Amino acid sequence: MGRRAKPDALHELSGNAGKRKRTPKISARSRKPAAFDPEGAYAPPVGISAGARVIWLEEIERVKATGYVKGSDLSTYRIYCESAARHRKLAAIIEDKGFTYATGTGFERPRPEISIMQREERTMLACLKELASTSSSRMQAASRAAAAQGDLFVPPERDSPDQAHNSEKTMEREVTPSAGRDPLAYFN
Repeated sequence: MGRRAKPDALHELSGNAGKRKRTPKISARSRKPAAFDPEGAYAPPVGISAGARVIWLEEIERVKATGYVKGSDLSTYRIYCESAARHRKLAAIIEDKGFTYATGTGFERPRPEISIMQREERTMLACLKELASTSSSRMQAASRAAAAQGDLFVPPERDSPDQAHNSEKTMEREVTPSAGRDPLAYFN
């Protein structure tokens, strides 16, 4: 076996002293990774239905504005969009044909679209919770972030230092019993 070839990057740095013609080998390690395009990452994926594409384009800016959705969450967002598109179709059918239908024997029955629509609503809600798009899921995400930073109690933001000073005095007044009163009467 012969000597191992010098990597292309190292060869470029040292230069071509012998002026020999060299065809660089393109290996997997020497290839540059594709540049990350954040706008392209939030584009509707290939293979998404037409109705889901409309919902994707309508709501992607709102979802990005939350700050909780990353590129890895877009598969969950796709499920949400597909489910929301089916929900819209079912709502249009129900609006057009009504909530019930008459059977062959004359009985009124609820349309099957209603139960399918309710299932799609549950799917949409689950996806929104996963994407931290509901108020309760945002609060849970904020508390997890605070706990991860080691700050279990996040005090409310105050407008001015005077407000902080006044609130501390109020806290002292509430906790400290008044002079002349029985100290235990405060807690009874």
